[in-house]
Amino acid sequence: PCAQAGGNYAPVLKYQARAKAEGYAITLHLDSKTRSYIDEFSTSNFIAIKKRDAESDKPTLVYPKSESILKSVTAKSLMDIARSLGWNVDHRPIAFQEVVDGGFEEVMACGTAAAITPIRSITYLKDDGEQAKVSIGDGQNAGPRTLERASSSRAPRPPPRRPRRPCPSSVC
Repeated sequence: PCAQAGGNYAPVLKYQARAKAEGYAITLHLDSKTRSYIDEFSTSNFIAIKKRDAESDKPTLVYPKSESILKSVTAKSLMDIARSLGWNVDHRPIAFQEVVDGGFEEVMACGTAAAITPIRSITYLKDDGEQAKVSIGDGQNAGPRTLERASSSRAPRPPPRRPRRPCPSSVC
């Protein structure tokens, strides 16, 4: 079983504070072993729509596969909706290089509290310490599929939460 504990996020608090002070709303977390694969955003899950070779190609929703992130009801719902619309769903490790190389038409943060939030750009530090920015889509507007998902009345709602039992402080 996986538990979400405060200790999972403590190491990144100073980076989140610095990012917020610089005007960034959220941070993107990479795997801790190699720092080359996407785990999640600081507030929510990472979801992307892969860039298509041709406009007629079916969209592909991409969701990171990682042992470091918790299963998400919201992300599962988005994957189920994508499948019901005939889209491809790709649940796999996602190299950050794929973002840098412009491999996604759209990127969104999704979570229970945040619902679906479009990501217009991702700023990062290159190996030489220079700052770089990757625009997603046109870099200004939410992509059309993000807007479809955000406004979809077909989106399943997560089940109501049961009252929580007290748990040991090491897990809460």
